[in-house]
Amino acid sequence: MLIREFQDPSSTKLAALGQFLLGRAQDTNAKKTVNVNTFIGLARDMGIDITPERLQILSTQDPLRNIIANIEDDTVVFKAPATKLWHQT
Repeated sequence: MLIREFQDPSSTKLAALGQFLLGRAQDTNAKKTVNVNTFIGLARDMGIDITPERLQILSTQDPLRNIIANIEDDTVVFKAPATKLWHQT
């Protein structure tokens, strides 16, 4: 019997959203945070039905735990990347 672990497709989409928001924050030298309701609203615009409670749980699991440092009150705090992948001129 072969058992495979499948990643929830919504987790992958949420990770992509998180990466996008983190990248935008880096590009504009903005804080690496976003309001939870804003994050959830953007996720819902992408077709992902998620609650703040579910986001809290998913933020502790792969792949989101590599992008979200924590969720404080009503704020999603993103992790700062360890290194830049390329140098922008």
